[in-house]
Amino acid sequence: MDACSFDGCEKANFCMTLCRGHYAQRGRNQELKPLRKWNPAGTPCSFEGCDRPIAAKGLCGGHYSQQTQGRPLAALRNWSHARAACEFNGCEADAYAKGWCHNHYQQNYRGTVLRPVKPRKNR
Repeated sequence: MDACSFDGCEKANFCMTLCRGHYAQRGRNQELKPLRKWNPAGTPCSFEGCDRPIAAKGLCGGHYSQQTQGRPLAALRNWSHARAACEFNGCEADAYAKGWCHNHYQQNYRGTVLRPVKPRKNR
């Protein structure tokens, strides 16, 4: 298959000797310009110390969101997929919020004294 007739574009010919992107530009009556090059997989965010993949304008999704909201760029929290255990002594349930499992979090929310959770009976 032939390449696009736009100088420097190596994409495949789609219609009228142009690739899809340049054909779309012509359809919108725009001056033909070079197409943006998409981020190759794995290119990290340009914010120093951030290793998340680029989403837009050289930034990952979190940093791009900060920029579009007019906030200064700051380090993002590290979200871990590994679940931590509840911080209540002796509870082995996964942490839900503020370091506690769902049951201990609810006890704290209601303002009661934290106490061990009775194990469920298997029926």
